[in-house]
Amino acid sequence: MGIGTLLGYLIGSRSAILTLADHPHARLIGLVFVLSAGFAREYDGEDLLHEPWYLAIPLGASLISSLVLFGVLYVPSRLRGADAPPFVAAYRAFLGLFWMTAPLAWLYAVPYERLLDPVSAVYANVSTLALVSIWRIALMVRVGVVLFGLSPWAALFRVVAYADSVALVALNFLPFPIIEIMGGVRVSEADAVVRNAAQLIAVWGGCSLLVWWLLAFVAGNRNSWALPGRKDASPGDIERQAGSLSWPLRILGIVSLAVWIPILPFTQPQQQVRWRVDSAFQEGRFRDALTEMSAHERDDFPPQWEPPPHFLKGERQASVLDIWEEILDNDPAPWVREHYLERLREFIERSRYNWEDEKVAKLLNQMPEGPALLRKWAAEPNMQWQLERIDSHLRPELRTTNPKAN
Repeated sequence: MGIGTLLGYLIGSRSAILTLADHPHARLIGLVFVLSAGFAREYDGEDLLHEPWYLAIPLGASLISSLVLFGVLYVPSRLRGADAPPFVAAYRAFLGLFWMTAPLAWLYAVPYERLLDPVSAVYANVSTLALVSIWRIALMVRVGVVLFGLSPWAALFRVVAYADSVALVALNFLPFPIIEIMGGVRVSEADAVVRNAAQLIAVWGGCSLLVWWLLAFVAGNRNSWALPGRKDASPGDIERQAGSLSWPLRILGIVSLAVWIPILPFTQPQQQVRWRVDSAFQEGRFRDALTEMSAHERDDFPPQWEPPPHFLKGERQASVLDIWEEILDNDPAPWVREHYLERLREFIERSRYNWEDEKVAKLLNQMPEGPALLRKWAAEPNMQWQLERIDSHLRPELRTTNPKAN
């Protein structure tokens, strides 16, 4: 079994599927690829020194996902009386195949954030996720046909029903509220790309879920099982028949992990600085977060990272007002102050039902930039309604900057 077998499997080759399913070392090399996929996902996205558990997410998710999908493919046919191999032996073979899709996740390692503008980077990431998901679905359908003896339609319906369910469950665990997703709350252009993708999944996935499951259990199978399970075959016999693990494939597995050793020193320092800021914010230590940001230049942080609060992490957007109270007491670096001036404007503009009118007005009354900001915002049509709401709480001399107040 070599790299050719892996490539053949990734394009759905029947012989490659059977070879991997019957090879005693397929799960081992697949596990190595799953671990390398964890680095590909997080090497430039999380602080792996303080949060190494992110590397274990692909492994844990793959164990749960593979077991559920295997049950969807295996159990209905077994209940219909199909002459199936034992559950454990069949699952071991399937797990190896499931893990061998991990090299597709290497595509997540493309550093779009360092190559593209924020909106284009989000589009690229979402497109990559869609490509990998569709590719994996196609592979699992092929596995259902080859190993489980399902008809192409039966395999398709079962795998898509499973994938649709997983997507909807994942959507409900997103950190930002589903009500805000469906309600069209105004967010940044980059965040809107993610929100729109979530809306698409929620609408189409939710509407089609029952149909997929009905089709999955109506469609039959051919009962031509090809799963391994010969009781008289030892691992040595199977390996001699399928071929030993080739050295090029072994080297690929080693390189898939070793390649991150020279890469991490270039990406992790930025993530560690980012982690200190985000951790201070999440713990309500806004002063510490501002101090940490002010101690660094903007380029010391990851590309396209935005200081908190983050909508896509479900963080309270009104906390920008608390941050500004700290800014007024402790003057931060100019780039930090400039960033939160824009965040304050975004918060006021996007808060359709803002119950913090007095707090916003109090900040504007105290801010040196207050008069200039109000004059600027008064000329923006999107800000008129919000400014009318806070006008009565402003100092008299500031109200004259808002034409609506006169």
